Amino acid sequence: MPSAPAVGQNQTGNKARDESKDSPSNWWLIIPTIVIAVATGIQVWIYCQQATYMWRGLHISIRQNRIANKTAIAAKKSTEAAITQFEVTQRPWCKIGLSACQGITFRDDTMFFDFVVEIENVGLSPATSYHYECAIKLQHEGGPTLTELRKGLTETAIKRAGHEFVLFPKDPRRGGFTETRNITGAPDLIAVNVVVVVAYRSTFSNSPKATSTIFYVHHRVNGTFKKGQDVAWADIRIDADPMYATVAN
Repeated sequence: MPSAPAVGQNQTGNKARDESKDSPSNWWLIIPTIVIAVATGIQVWIYCQQATYMWRGLHISIRQNRIANKTAIAAKKSTEAAITQFEVTQRPWCKIGLSACQGITFRDDTMFFDFVVEIENVGLSPATSYHYECAIKLQHEGGPTLTELRKGLTETAIKRAGHEFVLFPKDPRRGGFTETRNITGAPDLIAVNVVVVVAYRSTFSNSPKATSTIFYVHHRVNGTFKKGQDVAWADIRIDADPMYATVAN
């Protein structure tokens, strides 16, 4: 006769069977978790692709901006070059001339100069605010060199250039230039340099411009003036000093 099962064992088995019947499989938790993980992975992949495309777009945009900047700089330089070329061909250019009026005379130890300065605009547009300065330097004198003298006259002419005078092309203007110089202790033969500077402005630009010429004034016979001897204007030759060619800007 078989023995009856123990009460405790029966209860444990019944409880396990009841739990297995009442609790469905855990797949209803596993499957959504897998789906969420897959969706998350897909979303991460999509974000990575979007980031890649955005990075490529940003790189292309930066490169296009660089190209645009280079193009703008090149266009600006080209425009400036065209404006400069136009100004060079159309701007005023002043030419300086010097001629004798009463010549050079000596009275005791004083030397008298009397010249005519001619300024002509050989450019294609009016020169505004023009002003000229003149100075004489005897070669035996000390003091500033011809280059220094020309520089000082240029600065003075630019400062004194007014706004009321206009020099039109092919309309030369003339002005007198007289000066006296004490020649006590000078050598018997005197050489003379005349420095003339004209400052003016252009209708294309308000920045001042200047032209300067150094003339070598001498007797046409012996190349210099002899102290105590008057020199008539017909005996005076005026040349632009080859050592100091006309300077213009």
